[in-house]
Amino acid sequence: MNTSTKNSKVAQIGKVVIIGLFSIIIVNISNRIYSSPFDFDEGVGLGLVKNILLSGKYSTYEAIFDPVITVGPTVYFPAALTLLSGNIFFPRIVILIYSLVLLFVVFKSYLENQNSKILFLCLVCLTPYYYYFSSHVLGEIPAITFSLIGLLYLSQKKYLLSGTFLILAIMTKNIFLISIFPAIYLLYSQRKNLCVKNIIIFLLPFFIITALWELYRLQNFHYSFNGYANNLYQMFRYNKGLSRSHPELFMERISMLDGAFGLNGFVFLISTILISIYCFIKNHNILIKSLIVFTITYLIYFFILGSTTWYRHFFPTIILFVIVISSIIDKIRFSKYSLIPILAVILVGKLILIDNSKYIFQQNLLPLFDQTGKRLFLKSPLLAEQLETAKYISSSLHNEKISGVVWYNAPEISYLSGKQIHRTPEDRGNMYLISHPFGRLLVPEVDARISKYPFKESVFETSFYKIYKKYE
Repeated sequence: MNTSTKNSKVAQIGKVVIIGLFSIIIVNISNRIYSSPFDFDEGVGLGLVKNILLSGKYSTYEAIFDPVITVGPTVYFPAALTLLSGNIFFPRIVILIYSLVLLFVVFKSYLENQNSKILFLCLVCLTPYYYYFSSHVLGEIPAITFSLIGLLYLSQKKYLLSGTFLILAIMTKNIFLISIFPAIYLLYSQRKNLCVKNIIIFLLPFFIITALWELYRLQNFHYSFNGYANNLYQMFRYNKGLSRSHPELFMERISMLDGAFGLNGFVFLISTILISIYCFIKNHNILIKSLIVFTITYLIYFFILGSTTWYRHFFPTIILFVIVISSIIDKIRFSKYSLIPILAVILVGKLILIDNSKYIFQQNLLPLFDQTGKRLFLKSPLLAEQLETAKYISSSLHNEKISGVVWYNAPEISYLSGKQIHRTPEDRGNMYLISHPFGRLLVPEVDARISKYPFKESVFETSFYKIYKKYE
């Protein structure tokens, strides 16, 4: 067998492996779309999506342009269109589409050969968070997708398209303002041929799209400048709290890596920085170098300048680093022997993740809200209870007022039942109270305001949700 024939057969095997890995990813995401529960943040956003259809307003049950909404219209507008079907799961398909676009962009433009593509898909297959963020109506996957497309167009000197996709990334999740740093690097790398006109064209979409969005905000307040200004002020106050730096949380963020990702925090952080610097020095691909800048600046922001310890805010770093790591494999010749060490490393990493699963549950709710049924497309126990609880509320408490506690007001049940759940259990107008897993697991002392309420009787109960009737 000559060399060309052998290489052709190896390439064909590689294509089969790629198709197989793609299939695993798509099946896992699709299964979660129809079988995994709705989580808290997803419920808040989907309440807004439903209100876009019902009232035409960009509004939660609490407020128009509610400051607590941190995901943008690039997610919620297409999600609202899918709800026209009447299927409560269809908004999740929007995120699946974004996820597939992300994989396509990485495949077509960021990775150069089969080895790097196979490694990338293997790492994605073994990352439970990728399935989770690709099957729930959250903003991380869409924002990463827009950022990657924007940086790609900027590397190709398509300034108008680049500016458009980067501002869409920022509108999707404000934290992706960090994507400006790799963009600056790409512009700097083009400095010899860069002129003022190019920069103006690049910045133009930032002004135009922002202006259109603010005009839409003003229209939601019936062109009342007082209402518009007050909303901007409330949004500024809320975001100021979220954007305040808390470097003293550094050790808690390190612990989060141990718990949420099954990784030794210090080892991961130091390794990521050293590997990124090495790749930056050795790699001559400007686009990949911009991703390395993106990765390092994101790490600096999260660990030093960030305001939270939320694993959601860290997740984009995982995806960026996976792309960077995959890109350096392009020098390895594809063969069954070269794949063995790669797959061994992945297997060890997966075993470490499984070994730490008990810590994951202690640190966050992913195992609870990413659970699926025992068979493909079979509802998980928690999703079944959510649907049962929503059905009880919509049929038996249709005309009654019901309340959770402050933030923990079961927005996922609001979405599923189509009924507002308030936030003040002591209010005399709220005749029913709901206690649910987010409150009990995350802030038991807050949820206790319901469980310890003296004058009540239980009228509905599942393993996760309890509804009480108040007696004054």
